Amino acid sequence: MGKSKKRLPFRPISKKRNLRLDNKPKTKTALYYQKGFVKNKIALRFYKKKRIIRILVHDKKTKWNYKDSANIWDIITDFGGQRPEKAHCQREESLTAIVTHYFKKYGYKVTEQPKLMDNTPDVIITKDKFNAYIELKAYFGKTLAAEAEIAQILKYYVLTHKDPDIKEALKKNKILPPKCFFITTGRILPFEDNSIFNGDIKGMPLDKQVKFIKKKYRGYLKKLGYGRSLELRDTRSIYYYAQNKFKKYHMEDNWKSPSIYQPKEPIPLYKLIEEEPKAREESHEVFIIHPNIFSKILHNAGMHKEEVIFNRIRKSWMERLIMDRSLIAY
Repeated sequence: MGKSKKRLPFRPISKKRNLRLDNKPKTKTALYYQKGFVKNKIALRFYKKKRIIRILVHDKKTKWNYKDSANIWDIITDFGGQRPEKAHCQREESLTAIVTHYFKKYGYKVTEQPKLMDNTPDVIITKDKFNAYIELKAYFGKTLAAEAEIAQILKYYVLTHKDPDIKEALKKNKILPPKCFFITTGRILPFEDNSIFNGDIKGMPLDKQVKFIKKKYRGYLKKLGYGRSLELRDTRSIYYYAQNKFKKYHMEDNWKSPSIYQPKEPIPLYKLIEEEPKAREESHEVFIIHPNIFSKILHNAGMHKEEVIFNRIRKSWMERLIMDRSLIAY
């Protein structure tokens, strides 16, 4: 593991080299690295636009004794960093762990990747007759969670009404009707701008809906522009394939849209499941939880470590995560 600092007495022993993607060795990133020493420990210095952004110092090694064929990403990992795809997975794993521990705090049993017909939501939580399916998106804070992601949670709502096991359990009064939650660290597109809710695609056949969504996401891609930033590449990939996700999860026309609620205050999520029908005339079925709201919910629950990591997932660029895998570790 290595220490991560910007200003250290660094003694270079190599030229600056571009940090290229492991799975696409011809693809350049915005980062450059240089091998060297800090005092008697081996070190890596990273640059972005000629500016030093980080120096990693190995905790133990005093010699550059890696084989000449050693992959730079293997070396970065040895210094306490990680590959971009690992950082992407770490975001998902940490968010899942945070949500899991939140609900366990209130007596819920949590099962990851439950089967819902032919689909696998991220989490199902159960307690007595209460149950809820939860979809999580561990996006960078500026990355949009828009039509494709909302279509996915709405599809899960439909499947909870079609799944034969759930229907049988409801018939025997073993469970209450399931709730569905969407929780993200990304930026939720406002309802008035979301084409699922504002009428933009209402009445369109599916193929035209998909074309409309594809065009809309191409607009998001155009605003992003092109570049070598690792975060930009990650977000571009999400937007580029969004129409495929929307097509997969679109809600059938013969299904009535569920009652959707987006809390404006940090109401504990277990209360939305257990007490919400008593508190309102209408029982909501799908809940979309804004990241600011969920951060406050964690704070109010006394889960300060979880709150810190949740906000780090939102605010930490991929470039930071590849250099320090402890940053959002949970």
